[in-house]
Amino acid sequence: SWGADGKAGGDGAARDIVWTAQGELRKMSSEEKEAFEKRREEQRFQGARAVAREKMIQVGNELVRYRRDKGEWPKALADCRREGTEAQDAAVNACFIDPWGHEFDFRALPHDNFAVICWGEDGEDGGLARDSDFVITEREIRKIYEDMRRDMGWGYYEDDGDWQVQNLARDVLSYKDRYGELPNELADLTRGGKAVKKEGKNDGGMVQAIRNSLPHDRWGNDYAYVKISDSEFYVVALGKDQFEGGIKDDEDTIFPKPGSDPREDYAEPDEIFINPVPQQDDDEVLAEVANEVMLDVVDKLKAHKADTETYPESLDELADEFVNDEVPLDPWGNSFAYALAKDESGVVTGFTLTCYGSDGAEGGDGFAADIVMNQDSSAAEVSPTED
Repeated sequence: SWGADGKAGGDGAARDIVWTAQGELRKMSSEEKEAFEKRREEQRFQGARAVAREKMIQVGNELVRYRRDKGEWPKALADCRREGTEAQDAAVNACFIDPWGHEFDFRALPHDNFAVICWGEDGEDGGLARDSDFVITEREIRKIYEDMRRDMGWGYYEDDGDWQVQNLARDVLSYKDRYGELPNELADLTRGGKAVKKEGKNDGGMVQAIRNSLPHDRWGNDYAYVKISDSEFYVVALGKDQFEGGIKDDEDTIFPKPGSDPREDYAEPDEIFINPVPQQDDDEVLAEVANEVMLDVVDKLKAHKADTETYPESLDELADEFVNDEVPLDPWGNSFAYALAKDESGVVTGFTLTCYGSDGAEGGDGFAADIVMNQDSSAAEVSPTED
């Protein structure tokens, strides 16, 4: 869709809308892309802080357990790690490392209290902004018991938490099961046409995307995705304020809950495999498509002329104006022929754009006939005339 102005290019309501087999293609300006990446990076950091705090609560719970069993505080946090081999034990042990790869620290305090310390993104004592340290004490540990009492057996948030984080996290697990790796970003869940990497399950077959689109929270915010390793990840809803911490509307929701096995109560879904698309043999339809593609190319050639006062020497100069930065082929898989038109003195007066029809060769009859356009062509152009 050419947007409100009906022409290629434009901003705001006039911006073009392009859909491909992998979903909507959004092309941002350099300023928009920079602002988007900055927002997403800050969201990931805030999500990582939220995960760190929940991990610290779980570590504090293990400290309390150690104190109860041994009658004393451990000399180091490593003494509290679980020795079991169950998935739950591995999930708890993963909580002893913060999202930036550093170990938490522990301090015994008077009156049987304690502190678990995160040294911030840099992993060092002191610092400002992202490197600032933060601490939890025994009081925060009570929260984990309150959560357990509220948990009625379905998932980990039987309260006012945002259930979309659970759905997204389970879709991330489905992605891992299909392709053998975690997605790099949540948007990967909407990208199909990727080969499956699972033995015994149509290995190498192509499947549809796990999701058609990504949800937003009730305030229109994206969900944060914190990927810590090839096996550890978290989906975070940061609440209305989009900052770590907070209560009521600003409360964070995390799934999987740090210290829990994300595959508990998880049922692996069946893939929907993509059947091979039958070869298109409807030349009448393809001729119409050729016209539309050529009109798009003509519009971009005219826009180039308006901006530079000359037509490009080749279509490759316009590549960055097309989907995937590639000049499109005609519907039969052949390149369009492009040539500049010049007068007797060699001055460029226009251009010709040619599609060689269904046979890919010059000349021909019916739908094998050439389709020719020039700088004067418009949407009034029709399919090739049958001789």
